[in-house]
Amino acid sequence: MPRLGRDLGPCMLNAVEVRQFRRIIARTIVLPLLVMLLLTGGLLAQTQVLLSATGWVDHTDRVIAKANEVQRLLIDLETGVRGYLLTGNASFLEPYTDAQRSIDAALAELAQLVQDNPAQEQQLRGIRDDYGAWYGDAQALLALHDAGGAYQAVEANLRGKQLMDTLRGHLAAFISTEQDLRDTRSRAVQGTARLMISGGIVVLVVLGGLLAFVSRRQVLLVAQTYQDALAAVQAQAVALQASEERFRVTLASLGDAVIATDVEGQVTFLNSIAEALTGWSSADAAGQAITAVFRIVNEYTRQTVENPVTRTLREGRIVGLANHTLLIARDGKECPIDDSSAPIRDGAGALIGAVLVFRDSSAKKQAEEALRRTEERLLVALRGSAITVYAQDTDLRYTWMYNPAPGYDASQTIGKFDADITTPEDAARLTALKRQVLETGSGVRAEIRATGITGELYFDLSIEPMRDTQGRIMGVTGAAHDVTARKQAEEERVRLLASEQAARAEAQEAVRMRDVFFSVAAHELKTPLTSLVGNIQLIQRRAAREGILTERDERAFTVVGAQAQRLNTMIGALLDVSRLETGQLSLDRTAIDLRQLVQQVVAEVQPTLTQHTIAYEAPEHALMVAGDALRLEQVLQNLIQNAVKYSPGGGAVRVRARLQDAAACIEVIDQGIGIPAEAQARLFTRFYRASNVEEQQISGLGIGLYVVKEIVTLHGGTIAVASAEGAGSTFTVRLPLSEQASWP
Repeated sequence: MPRLGRDLGPCMLNAVEVRQFRRIIARTIVLPLLVMLLLTGGLLAQTQVLLSATGWVDHTDRVIAKANEVQRLLIDLETGVRGYLLTGNASFLEPYTDAQRSIDAALAELAQLVQDNPAQEQQLRGIRDDYGAWYGDAQALLALHDAGGAYQAVEANLRGKQLMDTLRGHLAAFISTEQDLRDTRSRAVQGTARLMISGGIVVLVVLGGLLAFVSRRQVLLVAQTYQDALAAVQAQAVALQASEERFRVTLASLGDAVIATDVEGQVTFLNSIAEALTGWSSADAAGQAITAVFRIVNEYTRQTVENPVTRTLREGRIVGLANHTLLIARDGKECPIDDSSAPIRDGAGALIGAVLVFRDSSAKKQAEEALRRTEERLLVALRGSAITVYAQDTDLRYTWMYNPAPGYDASQTIGKFDADITTPEDAARLTALKRQVLETGSGVRAEIRATGITGELYFDLSIEPMRDTQGRIMGVTGAAHDVTARKQAEEERVRLLASEQAARAEAQEAVRMRDVFFSVAAHELKTPLTSLVGNIQLIQRRAAREGILTERDERAFTVVGAQAQRLNTMIGALLDVSRLETGQLSLDRTAIDLRQLVQQVVAEVQPTLTQHTIAYEAPEHALMVAGDALRLEQVLQNLIQNAVKYSPGGGAVRVRARLQDAAACIEVIDQGIGIPAEAQARLFTRFYRASNVEEQQISGLGIGLYVVKEIVTLHGGTIAVASAEGAGSTFTVRLPLSEQASWP
């Protein structure tokens, strides 16, 4: 072919005058270039218009995003104020404080963004005025709360709510206006794009037609020049086409085994892969019948299968090999194959041979078998589970389903749509999700509600595109996990949580009312009880002075006085609990020598004891602390009285004061009933009593140690207990020395 071209070249060029030939070629090249330049200029201009319109859409998106940010900041402001007013906890003001620092900048940025829109500027000014009004009202409520005023008044809170509702309404209207503006601008962008596309098509058609018309004339001139020369070449090219066709088909099939034959079915060519699979070399196979080189049988029947080349040569068409075919090599080795045979024709369409293309399908069969086993395992795993798997075509018609939801039969869903098996509303949601997968080519996952035959169901739905070997989407496949039981459990948990919260609120209110009752009752009992104790003491002194009472009467008055004093102590403890709960228990701090205070308390308690003795140990040097003498005396009285009370068998109580690790330390040690290990962690909580005191029938309210711990804590100290049931207890109070004391 190259030599023939070189021989004919001068003849063809001699047929055309050189100058005329150059003019024709120049017009043929330049005219399309000019058309392309004009078309490019038009497209650039339209692209600039489209970019400008798109920029306005992006601007509107920024305005909407900033407005949503302002809306979130307003929610944080209101939430912070309401949380603080309801709880009094300053940590609830953190969202309010954070939002307050950001909202002015956000509003200013929003104002800058809408400078191009006077109507939105006007709306934004109204929003800023509304915010100013609400902020002023919120500041007033916070100040009223901090001053202890009536910050919970309905009118004040209602006014703040109305201001916030107005502000939210105006902001929602602002956002709605921007969204409408965005939709308008988006439609403008789409219109511009459609105009560009339609205009471009029209221009291309017109210019293409014009170019085709002009170019055709130029090409015809050139074609006419070469026509005579090509006619002479065609006769010689026919003889080469048959050989070129065989060569082209062979080259196209080099990835598989290839055998070519002549029209008689005799082998003319084998590639290396065919040699390896058949066991025949090219030299040995040349001239052999295809049935001798390519021997095939059925995998199961072992019967000889008709050779596809024989059929191709007989029928003149492409023939594929049946499934389950084995190739028997020259050495007897067998392997499964896939193959096809195609005819080879010359330029006139006459059959001149056949080409056989085949491949070893062992790996494919192994993969198919592995896939089959995997599918079987998957179906076994799905059987009895709450997962439905399915497939649908591009029209979303069901083509396969396994393990359908209760009440459904998989065979009855084939060929149907979602609208045929569920409600219109549920079908619309399902169809929208599946259309999204078909259009985007990306999977989705969602939790949906559907009304089935057995009632309302919930599914965790996963949908993926189904593709063919070329990657084209041919439908969707998915899995639907029935989570109805879980959803029902979640709803039950929400209901129980709401019930528990209501019960907790009721319990908290009951506790509050109890504390109020204790406080009021203690205050009301304190005055007459003080008078009663005073009169008893007055009568005792008078009777002792005048000797008018018998010994029996004196014992009776002593018992009455002791019980009245006990009741007075209990009422005092209740009052202390109330003061501690309301934060009203204050300390009158002075410099105190703890040794002397302990010695004084021991001296006061010892004469009242009949079955117990108190052993007091103290260092020689002073133990100076900064504290309230009366409250510390109350601590010591409680600890010593407890040591006596919980040692019903009598015995010694040791009280030891000492310096330890730069702190004043007081220990009260008894040999009483002790405290169970599980009770020690809660021993200092309000109204708690260890389980073994009930067994010993020892009375008490369970508030003494709570008050003791709180008083010690107010002094910057600590209290601890070490005890074993039946082996006594040791209570240790540690107080900072006066130069280390932390004064609240």
